[in-house]
Amino acid sequence: DGHVNAGNTHHDDEYFKRVPAPGRSSVGFFSEKDGLIMSCKDYIINIDCGSSSFRSIVFDVKTGKKVNVSQEQWYRESGEKQYFDTEKNWKLICKCIRNSIRNIDKNRIIGITATSFRHGFVCINKQGEVIFACTNTSKSSEEEIRFLNERGLSEKIYKIGGDWPSVHALPVLLWLKKEKSEIYENIWKILMISDWIIFKLSGRTFTEPANASSTLLFDVKNGNWSEEIIGEVGLNCDILPECVDGGTVIGNVTSEVSDYTDLNKNTPVLVGLADTQAGLIGIGAIEDGKSSIIAGTFWLCNQLRNEHLIDKTEKIRTQNHCLKNIWMYETCIFLPGASVRWFKDSFCKVENFLEKEFG
Repeated sequence: DGHVNAGNTHHDDEYFKRVPAPGRSSVGFFSEKDGLIMSCKDYIINIDCGSSSFRSIVFDVKTGKKVNVSQEQWYRESGEKQYFDTEKNWKLICKCIRNSIRNIDKNRIIGITATSFRHGFVCINKQGEVIFACTNTSKSSEEEIRFLNERGLSEKIYKIGGDWPSVHALPVLLWLKKEKSEIYENIWKILMISDWIIFKLSGRTFTEPANASSTLLFDVKNGNWSEEIIGEVGLNCDILPECVDGGTVIGNVTSEVSDYTDLNKNTPVLVGLADTQAGLIGIGAIEDGKSSIIAGTFWLCNQLRNEHLIDKTEKIRTQNHCLKNIWMYETCIFLPGASVRWFKDSFCKVENFLEKEFG
């Protein structure tokens, strides 16, 4: 049913780390509970999924510094930007994990997790098979967005779910229900991209508030799935996974994944985060009043507040941070990172060659 006792790694002092006993949980990767003491040279792996590429990054737990990185571009059919090929991309993810841990002691890996771009999601059936998957650039639901606007529902969704309908899961699910009913009726769970990776690693289905708040199905103020929105638009609430704190240990790497990745099969798997909110933690943006820009394919301009607010001009979206009682107020600049990559690939042939040859 997706349930397992939870826990988080623990920062004990300058020299030691802990993995907590089952049943312990807190936001982030640190708590104050008893557990198994590990030496300061242990590692944690993050599968970091951006809009254009992804990386398997091995971090030193004590210092937070990167030890190894393996990166790949997402596989996409030529010209196809909307749909997400889970089969081919999962093989690439396994390849990246293998490459990133090739030269380290697997027994010292204390956990693996994932962060991902928001809005893309994967639908699985009761057998765990993927029956639909899309990226954060899906345009299939334009008619459903017009329907929500004409019905006067978009403003209510904005006030509860934090954003106006566009590439979010809500209108895409409405499109599936209307145009692909055979798929919709067989959905067991919908998973954001990082949630899908956690599922592939562990066989467990969970999400966390930072990613859930990008679906328009989440009550951003109260931090849970919105029965009001779900009922208003006529979707099935049973397809939504349980929402827990990011960093919660929900199981271990499966034997099959161990064979594909060379990870030990008892490696703990932790619920991940949305990548923007993870980036905010990385730069220390965790307090009221902090402002920042997280730059990638998209540039996200954020300010953090310790109270839930609604923009009276209805232009700024509200999302959950991965810390309790902190909200993220955000605007988005579309595709500057992709433009820089296009310039680099088109006009920097010599530099690209030198980078490939000499690093």
